[in-house]
Amino acid sequence: MTRSLSLSILVLTLFFAHRPAIAGEPDSPPPAPEEAPTQTAPSPGPTPPEAPAPAVQPPTKLPIPADEEIVASVKETLEKDSDLTANADLTVRCEVGILTVGGKARTLAQLRQAERLAGSVRGVLDVVVTAAVTTRGVPDSQILMEAQQAFDIPSFAGDRIGVAVSEGRMRLDGIVTSYARKLLAEKTASGIEGVTLILNSLRVASVSEGNDEELAHRILLLLTGGLTPIPGEFDVTVKNGRALLKGHVPLYYLRQQAQRLAFSVGGVKEVDNRLTVDPSTPTP
Repeated sequence: MTRSLSLSILVLTLFFAHRPAIAGEPDSPPPAPEEAPTQTAPSPGPTPPEAPAPAVQPPTKLPIPADEEIVASVKETLEKDSDLTANADLTVRCEVGILTVGGKARTLAQLRQAERLAGSVRGVLDVVVTAAVTTRGVPDSQILMEAQQAFDIPSFAGDRIGVAVSEGRMRLDGIVTSYARKLLAEKTASGIEGVTLILNSLRVASVSEGNDEELAHRILLLLTGGLTPIPGEFDVTVKNGRALLKGHVPLYYLRQQAQRLAFSVGGVKEVDNRLTVDPSTPTP
């Protein structure tokens, strides 16, 4: 009896161990997947120091030429002008950057051309012209007649230019339509033989281009903008139509050019030019 019971238990045990799974019967939970090992990012090394910002280099300064170098450069520049070579006999000397042009020329226009050319040489701080006009002594009546003919051309249409001459000294009075016309009238008169001095009292009948602040802004635009800006540093103020220019430029002729540009703005009555010439400043 006991043996039969043991055999029955053994048979039942084997049956349940090998029978197929029955639908609806819960399966044994699958084994939990093995966790992948955690990857640890390598710790960053020490932060490299930031590169220092490049130092701002001061503008390069040019050496200032000695007086002897200035004289040699001015003579070379004047000799390249064929009109001066043919009609003028000029001398040049320089002391601490102040250039003196002596000698003689046929017309006042040639002396002014010599001044402009000399002022384009680096190192020249100012130009003093002591040269004489060789055609001095031409009768005033002849000078007056040539001046009236010179101004009776289409270039001066609409302008009213009066001329008076006394011992070769010419005075221009009247009204012109622009500052450029005023400069042109003086240049035309300076080319007449016998004229030794010109007092240009022509008034410009132009419309003001704004209030004082706007006039200062327009002057500054002319100096620093456009196709041919003037190199240098500028401070421009205008009060009651009177412009004050401060700062520096590298060449003497640029100082004169800045003054002409300031006068070309409608509404500017006077220009106080306090620009200095700094020959150590490079030019473009």
